[in-house]
Amino acid sequence: MLASVGKRPVDILSTRSKAYRIRQDEIDALDDDALLAAMADEPTLIRRPLVISDGKLVSGFDRSQLELLVKGRTRNGQD
Repeated sequence: MLASVGKRPVDILSTRSKAYRIRQDEIDALDDDALLAAMADEPTLIRRPLVISDGKLVSGFDRSQLELLVKGRTRNGQD
């Protein structure tokens, strides 16, 4: 899913989550596959919501980005 929109697991990592703050050094050292496994084990590591439309991804609650995505356009460099 992430690869289809040109993103990596680190792009949806929730650095505000308690799990991340506790294990930050360990998590930051993980490769993509290991980070995905960590996210599967600890879903709070995923920034939500994740919304994909027309090949664009918005992760986390960003009202303006979500509104633009729903309207079918995104700001330059902010997809």
